[in-house]
Amino acid sequence: MTRPTPRLGTEGETFGRRVGAFLLDVLLIGAVFGVFSGLVAALTFVFVADPTGPVAVEIAVLALQSLTVVAGFGYFVLTEGSSGQTLGKRALGLVVVTEDGEAVGYWAALVRNLLRVVDALPAGFLLGAALIVVTERGQRVGDLVAETVVVETA
Repeated sequence: MTRPTPRLGTEGETFGRRVGAFLLDVLLIGAVFGVFSGLVAALTFVFVADPTGPVAVEIAVLALQSLTVVAGFGYFVLTEGSSGQTLGKRALGLVVVTEDGEAVGYWAALVRNLLRVVDALPAGFLLGAALIVVTERGQRVGDLVAETVVVETA
């Protein structure tokens, strides 16, 4: 994906679209998780002597959970680091840039997404959502630390 041109100064107007973009991204990750779940289940039945035994089920669940976390995290970091956008942000006309309006790099994408865990506190991304609403530039914890903002595309 190519980097879109940011419309600087629009970071305070993006809350609803940020939520929508995140939901689209989560649906995409969930769809991929569904495909991998089917693959793991099929492979378990082919290669494991007792595929319904507790050990096989625990291993399959652990593998799927680990894969989902790593793939989901990687998706956000790689897409934002390469183009400033996830597919959800692209669909809804948003882009992540530095506070100065420059293209965000992989390091900033890594930092802002590592801190997504903090933004999720205490539940349902309440802290992150509250900060987006109350900070002048619509920044959650990850954005504040990574010095990034989410703006509309031109």
